[in-house]
Amino acid sequence: MSIKVAVDKTVNAAYIELSDQTIVETVDLGNGIMVDLDAMRVVVGIEVLNLDAELPLARLREEFHVHSSVVRTLDHLRPTISYQLSRIQQATEGTSGATAQVPAMV
Repeated sequence: MSIKVAVDKTVNAAYIELSDQTIVETVDLGNGIMVDLDAMRVVVGIEVLNLDAELPLARLREEFHVHSSVVRTLDHLRPTISYQLSRIQQATEGTSGATAQVPAMV
């Protein structure tokens, strides 16, 4: 499994895509974090509207269905999304809406 991360630094936002399942609900977790869920309440993606926000991993584990390997991978994006995603952005310099693959940690 791999995670796709699209970063748009021009609007200080990112989308972390965990699967290609159909989104049936979006939940606002506050602090600029929105979680997209499928019909089984499995996390499909995470919209980050503030790259300086911290991912609420405890809430993701407790309130929604998300594979433990995904949580471990997302944990590597801490302490803030901005810090870690800047490394991904460097690999795609010259584009405002870059997408990168992040391999899941097993």
